[in-house]
Amino acid sequence: MEYPEIKQQHDHLRDEMARLVGILRDAGTRAGVDLVGEARALQAELQKHFETEESEGYLEVVLESRPGWSRRVDRLREQHREILREFGTLVEDEADLVKRFRDALDMVHQHDLEESDLVQQAVIEDLGSGD
Repeated sequence: MEYPEIKQQHDHLRDEMARLVGILRDAGTRAGVDLVGEARALQAELQKHFETEESEGYLEVVLESRPGWSRRVDRLREQHREILREFGTLVEDEADLVKRFRDALDMVHQHDLEESDLVQQAVIEDLGSGD
């Protein structure tokens, strides 16, 4: 099962995060950048993306082929909530914003890796079992 909208969102979010990492890395490029605004915008995109994943059954494909992985899927869903909370604190409390923004981006990146790995394992193993 393919989810082109989710793949497109993943690609866009990865590009956006790479752009933001570049901004956060170089103090010179941060001049004039509204980091709180950037954090809010990314938070809104992530919220929409996570809602799409959860409402479109993106992670259900894992459970269809690997019902025993429900804890891993639940963990990814909990990470969605943790990430959104983390971005919420960024925009409410701007202390150490650059470091905390970097940490939040790392959190999203790690989640993306775990989610992609889990879905790929489930799909590849499911396809392999049909031989």
